[in-house]
Amino acid sequence: MKNEKTKDVDPKKLSEEGFAYLSNNNFSEAKIIFEKLISYFPKNIQLLNILGFIYLQLDSYGQALKVYDESFLLNEKQPETLFNRAIVKSKLKKYEDALSDYDKLLEEEPNNLNIYVNKSSVYEDMNDYVQALFFINYAISKEPKNSKFIANRGNIYNETEKFDLAMKDYLLAIQLDPKNAELYSSLGTILTKLGNYTAAIEAYNQAILLDKQMFKAHNNLSILLLARKEFKLGWKEYEYRWKFTEKPSLVKKIPEYSDLKGIDNLLIWGEQGIGDQIIYSSWLNDIPENLKVTLAIDSRLNSIFKRSFPKINVINFSNIQDKHSYTGQIALASMGRFLRGSLNSFKNQPIAFLKPDKNQAEKYRNTLFKKNKLICGISWKSSNKKTGKNKSLTLNDLLEVLKIENISFVDLQYGNNESEKSSFEEKHSISLNSIKNLDKFNDLNGLLSLIEACDFVVTSSNITAHLAGSIGKKTFLMAPYSVGQLWYWHGDKQSIWYPSITIFRQSRLGYWKDVVNNIKKEIRLNFL
Repeated sequence: MKNEKTKDVDPKKLSEEGFAYLSNNNFSEAKIIFEKLISYFPKNIQLLNILGFIYLQLDSYGQALKVYDESFLLNEKQPETLFNRAIVKSKLKKYEDALSDYDKLLEEEPNNLNIYVNKSSVYEDMNDYVQALFFINYAISKEPKNSKFIANRGNIYNETEKFDLAMKDYLLAIQLDPKNAELYSSLGTILTKLGNYTAAIEAYNQAILLDKQMFKAHNNLSILLLARKEFKLGWKEYEYRWKFTEKPSLVKKIPEYSDLKGIDNLLIWGEQGIGDQIIYSSWLNDIPENLKVTLAIDSRLNSIFKRSFPKINVINFSNIQDKHSYTGQIALASMGRFLRGSLNSFKNQPIAFLKPDKNQAEKYRNTLFKKNKLICGISWKSSNKKTGKNKSLTLNDLLEVLKIENISFVDLQYGNNESEKSSFEEKHSISLNSIKNLDKFNDLNGLLSLIEACDFVVTSSNITAHLAGSIGKKTFLMAPYSVGQLWYWHGDKQSIWYPSITIFRQSRLGYWKDVVNNIKKEIRLNFL
């Protein structure tokens, strides 16, 4: 008999509707149905577990954990639910709690290899790769032809930069499961890191052939095409980034700009990092003059861009106001398909396109100037979370350059590096000059002026490189072998994006000695 609360509800019909949504992977609609059912039947374990699963699929991990905990208060013996709760705890970075749940499961199901695989993943998230390999190897020892297990081990080798071993595992997994698009995509990633771009492109194309919805393979393919200067197809593929990256809500209601015609008030908005916004701004002067343009960018670039592009209305991204005043919008990087669609189009690439504050630069130069000495700006680290480690050096790595006489070296590196500088100075009696109270991370206008005050710059692949190249400052760029080598440095010695930048690449991953020695020779040849 229905109680007073449910007398106007048909639970069977409602649950059938919810399961229909679930069968079509429409988790958002299923969530509404099962939340409603739970409100009527709060002690129903089955409904709680279904709702927990839905929250898990929607990445609502906090809600999923709450629901699963309620379910366990009603019944402690639920292996499948315990497995899902462990996944949720891992997603919430409650790693020890997740491992505890998996250990409880192993007491009941010691032969369940999926538990070992998931424990391996938790240890991988904890950066404990020894334990991660231990558990995945155990699973593989029991099922040596399980492509999923082998691919997971390949992921661990990838994380630990054992790329040859990772490639071996991905190739084996593909042999066992040749129709798996994800495996080809992973193989493409490893081949890219190994510098085998031709084979990587083949792998990504195979992934896309098997699954046209493999959007990250499309995006990764675009990076390689752009790196090979195949710009027309590269920019087209690059648009797939919006299949897994959310566009800002501020621009969603403005029509997409897809043609150089029919638009009279265009909003261009900066995306990704500061370096990306700088490099793509190099084509802003190529925009047709009859087009009214508003450029929304990172606030740290505001004063620089206003000075450099006086014909463009430059605003902070957060200040996009009346969406109805724009007849079109486009991401700054997406303008590439209109303005840099071929290698030939780079004949329009300016040597310098940003303008430093000349007065401030002169003050800095007067502060730093030492008789008979050149001023060289030095930057050696990247803070990029994914690739920063591979793009970064230490001051000790740069010793051969920093020992060159008749050069005054100036610290251009953002971040707190005082400890490293003090240790380096104490060990080698070499110090870097600096401008006091200059916040090199937030005050990019000041940093650009300081770069302008230098005679030349030596830098890793970071914001400093983009700023130096944007004003045409002679720059020696230290690029990693493959990992962390961004597509726009290409395979050339001279950058086509920044003609004043000369690129020096590692001959193998992590080896900077030849790069530094070659820059030392170049400095002596050009300046001394």
